[in-house]
Amino acid sequence: MDIFITISFILIALAVPLWGYRILAASRLQERERSILRRLIARQENAIAFATRIFGFLVVLAGCVFALLYVLAYFKHGQVRPLTFRDAFHQRFYSGFNSVDPYIDMMLYDQIMPIMMLLTALLLSVSFTLVMTALRDIRLIRRLRQKLSRLRQRLSMV
Repeated sequence: MDIFITISFILIALAVPLWGYRILAASRLQERERSILRRLIARQENAIAFATRIFGFLVVLAGCVFALLYVLAYFKHGQVRPLTFRDAFHQRFYSGFNSVDPYIDMMLYDQIMPIMMLLTALLLSVSFTLVMTALRDIRLIRRLRQKLSRLRQRLSMV
Protein backbone atom coordinates (compact mmCIF):
# COMPACT_ATOMS: atom_id res chain seq x y z
CA MET A 1 0.00 0.00 0.00
CA ASP A 2 2.86 2.33 0.81
CA ILE A 3 4.27 1.86 -2.68
CA PHE A 4 0.97 3.07 -4.19
CA ILE A 5 1.04 6.20 -2.05
CA THR A 6 4.61 6.84 -3.21
CA ILE A 7 3.61 6.28 -6.83
CA SER A 8 0.73 8.72 -6.36
CA PHE A 9 3.03 11.41 -4.99
CA ILE A 10 5.47 10.85 -7.86
CA LEU A 11 2.62 11.15 -10.38
CA ILE A 12 1.43 14.38 -8.77
CA ALA A 13 4.97 15.75 -8.89
CA LEU A 14 5.14 14.75 -12.56
CA ALA A 15 1.75 16.33 -13.31
CA VAL A 16 2.84 19.81 -12.21
CA PRO A 17 5.42 20.40 -14.99
CA LEU A 18 3.20 18.63 -17.53
CA TRP A 19 0.30 20.95 -16.77
CA GLY A 20 2.68 23.91 -16.87
CA TYR A 21 3.87 22.87 -20.33
CA ARG A 22 0.28 22.24 -21.44
CA ILE A 23 -0.79 25.73 -20.34
CA LEU A 24 2.25 27.28 -22.02
CA ALA A 25 1.67 25.37 -25.27
CA ALA A 26 -2.03 26.26 -25.30
CA SER A 27 -1.29 29.92 -24.63
CA ARG A 28 0.97 30.06 -27.68
CA LEU A 29 -1.90 29.05 -29.96
CA GLN A 30 -3.82 31.65 -31.89
CA GLU A 31 -7.46 32.27 -30.97
CA ARG A 32 -8.80 30.20 -33.87
CA GLU A 33 -6.48 27.32 -32.94
CA ARG A 34 -7.61 27.54 -29.30
CA SER A 35 -11.24 27.23 -30.32
CA ILE A 36 -10.39 24.16 -32.41
CA LEU A 37 -8.49 22.73 -29.42
CA ARG A 38 -11.47 23.35 -27.10
CA ARG A 39 -13.75 21.48 -29.50
CA LEU A 40 -11.26 18.60 -29.78
CA ILE A 41 -10.96 18.34 -26.00
CA ALA A 42 -14.74 18.42 -25.65
CA ARG A 43 -14.96 15.39 -27.95
CA GLN A 44 -12.55 13.42 -25.74
CA GLU A 45 -13.62 11.52 -22.65
CA ASN A 46 -14.34 13.76 -19.67
CA ALA A 47 -11.51 13.71 -17.10
CA ILE A 48 -13.98 13.18 -14.25
CA ALA A 49 -15.52 10.17 -16.00
CA PHE A 50 -12.03 8.77 -16.62
CA ALA A 51 -11.08 9.26 -12.96
CA THR A 52 -14.35 7.66 -11.85
CA ARG A 53 -13.70 4.60 -14.00
CA ILE A 54 -10.18 4.24 -12.64
CA PHE A 55 -11.41 4.75 -9.07
CA GLY A 56 -14.11 2.11 -9.55
CA PHE A 57 -11.60 -0.37 -10.90
CA LEU A 58 -9.20 0.31 -8.02
CA VAL A 59 -11.99 -0.01 -5.45
CA VAL A 60 -13.00 -3.39 -6.84
CA LEU A 61 -9.36 -4.49 -6.88
CA ALA A 62 -8.82 -3.19 -3.35
CA GLY A 63 -12.02 -4.91 -2.22
CA CYS A 64 -10.74 -8.22 -3.52
CA VAL A 65 -7.40 -7.72 -1.76
CA PHE A 66 -9.23 -6.61 1.39
CA ALA A 67 -11.43 -9.73 1.33
CA LEU A 68 -8.39 -11.95 0.73
CA LEU A 69 -6.55 -10.40 3.69
CA TYR A 70 -9.49 -10.96 6.03
CA VAL A 71 -10.08 -14.51 4.81
CA LEU A 72 -6.41 -15.35 5.36
CA ALA A 73 -6.52 -13.68 8.80
CA TYR A 74 -9.60 -15.73 9.67
CA PHE A 75 -7.92 -18.97 8.61
CA LYS A 76 -4.79 -18.11 10.59
CA HIS A 77 -6.33 -16.76 13.81
CA GLY A 78 -9.90 -18.03 13.71
CA GLN A 79 -11.32 -14.53 14.13
CA VAL A 80 -11.70 -11.37 12.11
CA ARG A 81 -10.67 -8.12 13.71
CA PRO A 82 -10.36 -4.75 12.00
CA LEU A 83 -6.78 -4.06 11.08
CA THR A 84 -5.26 -0.63 10.98
CA PHE A 85 -2.85 0.26 8.27
CA ARG A 86 -0.10 0.39 10.92
CA ASP A 87 -0.78 -3.26 11.85
CA ALA A 88 -0.50 -4.50 8.29
CA PHE A 89 2.39 -2.39 6.99
CA HIS A 90 5.25 -1.48 9.28
CA GLN A 91 7.34 0.70 6.97
CA ARG A 92 6.13 4.28 6.81
CA PHE A 93 6.39 7.31 4.60
CA TYR A 94 7.63 10.30 6.57
CA SER A 95 8.11 13.88 5.50
CA GLY A 96 11.05 14.51 7.82
CA PHE A 97 9.32 17.39 9.61
CA ASN A 98 8.35 16.69 13.22
CA SER A 99 5.36 19.01 12.99
CA VAL A 100 3.93 17.19 9.94
CA ASP A 101 4.64 13.52 10.74
CA PRO A 102 1.97 13.12 13.50
CA TYR A 103 -0.64 14.31 10.99
CA ILE A 104 0.60 11.77 8.44
CA ASP A 105 0.22 9.09 11.12
CA MET A 106 -3.28 10.29 11.96
CA MET A 107 -4.45 10.59 8.34
CA LEU A 108 -2.79 7.47 6.95
CA TYR A 109 -1.40 4.94 9.37
CA ASP A 110 -4.06 5.02 12.10
CA GLN A 111 -6.92 4.40 9.64
CA ILE A 112 -8.61 1.04 9.41
CA MET A 113 -7.62 -0.95 6.35
CA PRO A 114 -10.74 -0.49 4.15
CA ILE A 115 -10.68 3.28 4.58
CA MET A 116 -6.98 3.35 3.83
CA MET A 117 -7.53 1.31 0.68
CA LEU A 118 -10.25 3.72 -0.46
CA LEU A 119 -8.04 6.74 0.24
CA THR A 120 -5.15 5.15 -1.63
CA ALA A 121 -7.40 4.31 -4.59
CA LEU A 122 -8.70 7.88 -4.62
CA LEU A 123 -5.22 9.38 -4.47
CA LEU A 124 -3.92 7.05 -7.18
CA SER A 125 -6.87 7.67 -9.52
CA VAL A 126 -6.66 11.46 -9.16
CA SER A 127 -2.90 11.57 -9.70
CA PHE A 128 -3.07 9.22 -12.70
CA THR A 129 -5.90 11.25 -14.21
CA LEU A 130 -3.95 14.49 -13.83
CA VAL A 131 -0.96 13.04 -15.66
CA MET A 132 -2.96 11.35 -18.41
CA THR A 133 -5.16 14.38 -19.07
CA ALA A 134 -2.12 16.63 -19.42
CA LEU A 135 -0.41 14.15 -21.75
CA ARG A 136 -3.58 13.81 -23.85
CA ASP A 137 -3.93 17.58 -24.21
CA ILE A 138 -0.23 18.00 -25.10
CA ARG A 139 -0.60 15.32 -27.77
CA LEU A 140 -3.70 17.06 -29.15
CA ILE A 141 -1.89 20.40 -29.29
CA ARG A 142 1.05 18.85 -31.15
CA ARG A 143 -1.20 17.08 -33.65
CA LEU A 144 -3.20 20.27 -34.18
CA ARG A 145 -0.04 22.27 -34.84
CA GLN A 146 1.23 19.67 -37.31
CA LYS A 147 -2.03 19.51 -39.23
CA LEU A 148 -2.38 23.28 -39.35
CA SER A 149 1.22 23.72 -40.52
CA ARG A 150 0.64 21.17 -43.32
CA LEU A 151 -2.54 23.00 -44.26
CA ARG A 152 -0.71 26.34 -44.33
CA GLN A 153 2.02 24.84 -46.54
CA ARG A 154 -0.58 23.53 -48.99
CA LEU A 155 -2.32 26.89 -49.10
CA SER A 156 0.93 28.76 -49.64
CA MET A 157 1.81 26.48 -52.61
CA VAL A 158 -1.50 27.18 -54.35
